[in-house]
Amino acid sequence: MISNDETESERAFHEFCTSRGIGIRRIAICDTPQPDFEVECPSGPVVVEVKEITANKQDVDFHESLEKHGRASDMRSIGARVYSAISSAKPQLKAHAHRRVPRIVLLYDNRLYNDRRCDVYAGSINDVDIDSGMFGQLTFVFSFGEESETGGGSKHGGKRSIDQKRGRYISAVAVLYPHSTEVSAHLKIYHNPYASDPLWPCYFQEAEDEHYLKNVTDGVLVPYWNRYVGPRDYHG
Repeated sequence: MISNDETESERAFHEFCTSRGIGIRRIAICDTPQPDFEVECPSGPVVVEVKEITANKQDVDFHESLEKHGRASDMRSIGARVYSAISSAKPQLKAHAHRRVPRIVLLYDNRLYNDRRCDVYAGSINDVDIDSGMFGQLTFVFSFGEESETGGGSKHGGKRSIDQKRGRYISAVAVLYPHSTEVSAHLKIYHNPYASDPLWPCYFQEAEDEHYLKNVTDGVLVPYWNRYVGPRDYHG
């Protein structure tokens, strides 16, 4: 049952699970921080902390400029909101780390303008923002001269939530996209390659859901996401 106390993002996720026939229950509040939900996926339980993104002044200024002048500049810090959401979900998800079940941060874009959803805001939860919020902003290194053949490449740096030692309690960061005239409600799931309890594709098996993976080559995280196209019943 959906509670009147739920935020818009929690309500949207609740309805999403119900429409899929996925069991969902709210985790009871206690003395320690707790995630919002536990869902019963085909392959077992998943703990979910929902984070809602709402419009800030930069968003409103962006939309007003676009509306008034037909153009706007995006001056936001890439990945900042994703990083903030992951950081604030830490105590809730770590509280269930001992259970060895997948734990995800679920993002929902609920930025409104004049009380209506507005999809023309500058993006804040696209692939690049997810990458930067999880692993740190991507930096490309250029090398010139005699070392140019072996130098260069890319690396993640700056503020990061996840690496070989940090954030392993996070199985994935997911984004919930609501139903529209073009697409049905679905998830884009960005998997943590360092997760202690991975969220295998068998947990969310629907064809509409998109799974994205990152490889670690020689200890270095690659700069791009690969969309998973294998069997949905896969469990490592």
